[in-house]
Amino acid sequence: MNPQTSLARIDEAAHQVHQDIWWRKQQLWSGNPPKDPVALLDPGVILADLGYSIQTVECIGQHFVRGVKAEVAGIIDYVEKKVEISRRFPVQVQRFTLAHELGHAMCHPGSQELHRDVPLGRSDIARDWREIEADRFASTLLMPSRLLLERFHQWYPVTKVRLTEDVAFALCRTSSDKVREKCRNLRGLSLLVARSGYFAGRYFSSLAEQFMVSDTAMAIRLEQLGLVEF
Repeated sequence: MNPQTSLARIDEAAHQVHQDIWWRKQQLWSGNPPKDPVALLDPGVILADLGYSIQTVECIGQHFVRGVKAEVAGIIDYVEKKVEISRRFPVQVQRFTLAHELGHAMCHPGSQELHRDVPLGRSDIARDWREIEADRFASTLLMPSRLLLERFHQWYPVTKVRLTEDVAFALCRTSSDKVREKCRNLRGLSLLVARSGYFAGRYFSSLAEQFMVSDTAMAIRLEQLGLVEF
């Protein structure tokens, strides 16, 4: 399958979950759904609705992936209808891992037991296509494009964060050369925007905090939506 076609299919699956959550929110939250639309995007609620039990455990284990040591953040068992999440990671990573495992449940039914690995060394190791798709599902589910664009433009009154002199000063109160030296590449700038709580004299909760995800997860999503340009 063409990679772009695959990702479009994954995005559509996440959008279907968005719609299901919206139309069934009263039922899913027993008549008391959260008012914050981000809080509605709870992968644990959907997994439970699909019949999966969720357990948070102290440690799932470590293993080597193509010579790189990795910690298992989460695992899904299709037969036992069970998901385990490791508490060795921050709550934001645990939430993303739950969404990742929901992605497996929605998009890869009938697969063998699958687990999400977090490399402890370099992060450029080749990954199984199902893991890439599950990460994309989690990203789209937890950071919907419409909602993220709305929040982004609320605090960043620009089409995208592009390193002009004006934007660099608004973001860091320094020159674009200094920001480039600090960030070094697109991912560095994306991380800066993801974790920043200041722009052009206004203070706010960072986008990563607002969507309850890690700085890295938010940075990747900002790049996917073309909201940052180095």
